[in-house]
Amino acid sequence: MRIAILTLPLHCNYGGIIQNYALQTVLKRMGHEVETINLKKELLFKKYDISFLKRNFKSGSAGTRRNVRRFVGEHLSLTPPLYNRKDILKYDFSRFDAMIVGSDQVWRVRYAYPDICTYYLDFIRNGNAGGRRIRKMAFAASFGTDVAEYTDEQVSRCGECIKDFDMVTVREDSALTLINDVYKWKCKNPPVQTLDPTMLLHKEDYVSLSSRYHKEGGDGGLFYYILDMTEEKRSLIGKIAAERGIRPFTVKRKSHKWYDRPEDRMVPPLEEWLQAFDKASYVFTDSFHGSVFSILFNKEFLAFGNKKRGMSRFSSLFHKFNLCGRLIYAEEEYSPGLCRDSIDWNAVNSVLDEERAKAKACLELFGR
Repeated sequence: MRIAILTLPLHCNYGGIIQNYALQTVLKRMGHEVETINLKKELLFKKYDISFLKRNFKSGSAGTRRNVRRFVGEHLSLTPPLYNRKDILKYDFSRFDAMIVGSDQVWRVRYAYPDICTYYLDFIRNGNAGGRRIRKMAFAASFGTDVAEYTDEQVSRCGECIKDFDMVTVREDSALTLINDVYKWKCKNPPVQTLDPTMLLHKEDYVSLSSRYHKEGGDGGLFYYILDMTEEKRSLIGKIAAERGIRPFTVKRKSHKWYDRPEDRMVPPLEEWLQAFDKASYVFTDSFHGSVFSILFNKEFLAFGNKKRGMSRFSSLFHKFNLCGRLIYAEEEYSPGLCRDSIDWNAVNSVLDEERAKAKACLELFGR
C-alpha cells in the first residue's frame, strides 16, 4: 500500500521529527511505501523589515539547522514542499492508497498549519484525489490538552471530516473524552487510544540509528532536557545532581537569538540527543518526548509538568505506565527519595510490550 503521512511541519523539534521517523519506519517494515507530506510554513516577507531579513540571512540562520535538515534528508521520505493551502489543494494525492494523520499535537489549533481542518483531511473531500477514495486513519493524534479549544464552526467542520476516517486512534485518554463526550463526533468505528509512534520502536533501533555519531562526555551523568528553562528547574538540576553525585549535561542549542554567533545557535544533531539518553544515569526533563525516551531507555528520571505545552500528554503517559510519582509540577514537590528510588522496569516494560502490540495491530488492520 502507498501511504502518505500528514504531521506538523518538521522544524527543529527533536520529538516531532523522531515520531515521524518512527511511524515511517514501522510502516515500511510492514511492507508499505511511505512518504510524509512535506509541509513548510510560508515566510510572509511583509511581516518583516527587509534589513532584518538581510541581517538574519548574513548571520547564517539557515546553517544553524543543517544537522536537522541532514537527518531529515537521510532518514525520511518526503513529498515535494507544500507551502500553503493552495499548494495542498493543487497537489495530486491520487497516487496514494491511504493517508495517516499523526502523531503529535496535530489536532491542536495553535500548532495546526495551515489550518486545523487540514489535519482532518478535508482537502481530500474536495476532490483532488483523482476521483479515487483514499483510506484515512488518525494514528496517535493528539489535541495536546483536555480542554475544548475548538470553535463551534471548527467542531462542525472537523466533525464532518472525521466521519470519513476508516480508523481513529488517539494518543491521550482525554482525547477519547473530547471526541465522544464533548464534541460528540460520530466515527465509523469507536476511537481507541494508542502509544506515541516513537514507542513502537525499541531502544536498540535508536542506538543503531545514532551509532555512527559520537560525542565525548555525559557518560553516567544527569541529562537534563528542558524546553522552557526557569530558575525553579535550574534549582532542581542542581539538587538532583548533588543528590546522586553526578555531573549535569544537556543537548540543546545555546541561543535562539538571531544576533548571536551561528555556532551558538547551531541545533545539535538529533543523534547526539538520542545518545544522551543512552549515556545518562538519570534524566530530568519537562518534555513529553524526553519522558518517552527515558522510558524507552529504562532510565531513572523525573519529569516537570510543562503546562505551557499541554499537560494532558504527560498525565496520560505517566498514568499508562503507573509512573505518576515521577511527575511533579513544582519544586516543593521534589524530595531526595524521588531520585533514590528505583523504577520497576519489568512492570513498565510489560505494559510497553502489550501497548506496542495493540498499536501495531491497529496499523496492520488498517493496512490490509
